[in-house]
Amino acid sequence: MTLKILKILKMCVLVIGGGVAITRSTALGAERTDPITTALQMSIDGKASLVDVRIDAFWSRDGKAVSARIFGDGVGIWQRQLQFQLSKAQVVGILKTLQEAGFGSMPDRLGGEEEEAVGNEGPQLKGQLAVLAGSASKRVLQLVQGDQSKEFELLVNAVLDACAGPATRGIGAATMEEGLRMLAAGQLSPQILETTVQRPPDAKASDRPEEGWILRTAGSRATAEQTGAGKSPPPARELVLSPKEFRALATTLAEADPASLPQSLYAPRYTDLTVELFSYHRTIAGRRFLGMTPETHGDKQKAFDRLVDVFRALHERVEKQGKPVAVSLPSAPGDRSNKKAKEKERD
Repeated sequence: MTLKILKILKMCVLVIGGGVAITRSTALGAERTDPITTALQMSIDGKASLVDVRIDAFWSRDGKAVSARIFGDGVGIWQRQLQFQLSKAQVVGILKTLQEAGFGSMPDRLGGEEEEAVGNEGPQLKGQLAVLAGSASKRVLQLVQGDQSKEFELLVNAVLDACAGPATRGIGAATMEEGLRMLAAGQLSPQILETTVQRPPDAKASDRPEEGWILRTAGSRATAEQTGAGKSPPPARELVLSPKEFRALATTLAEADPASLPQSLYAPRYTDLTVELFSYHRTIAGRRFLGMTPETHGDKQKAFDRLVDVFRALHERVEKQGKPVAVSLPSAPGDRSNKKAKEKERD
């Protein structure tokens, strides 16, 4: 399937049609100049690990959002609902498709006006393709208004079509809790799970001002950052959890069942916890809410406190043992089809 798509794309980019064509020579020229093309070529040639590759594709087909996320190890997420698997050959084939289409030399924004590119939801976005390879990243947006790129449309849909077949054999979860338990049992890949815990600086601490911190987990990768007012924070640090450590974290989350916790709970300091798994999303705000005490929500409060303690300990460990890391490509636009769906997931 991937080879067939690649042949079609070769024909499309070599034939000058009604729009601006990106020829094979353009793609080869980009290989010598732009970082993402060079990084992809190294991954294709086996000179760089595929583990550090991620592709996000989104296109609006007849008003319906179609999306796929592909990781370099072949794990994929279809429509934020199903986990599927690609072979190494299929992943490399998709990278070659990006190269042949001259993705690295494409403009970052196609069509529309500058202000229309702001935001990641709404009818103005027709499609997007975001690629991360090592420290290099690139995102191209196609807006509904303005000039349309047939080449970019073919490229994005070629990536989506390469995932559609394997996605029919994908696996999902009926609830967030079920998904967390599947993760703990090793039935789902760690890449399905993302969490964020954030505590801003506390300048009113009685003894001394407390630094703020952010801990993000994306699959098995935990990234810790320090935040503080009035000074530059140190570089973020990253630590890769072992399979055993990740399953333990997933088990802790499953036992706490974040989806069942109130959106507002007590915390002596501002503490925000977000858990995302497939399309399931839960954000819990910990505050000194008026009329709320540590006992107000009983066992639900205790479950939240245990989670915060686990993530705080993990943050401290990443700060001590992790390696400095550059900022990664942020979550790609189009991951959520519309704002109402996102709000519904939080209820």
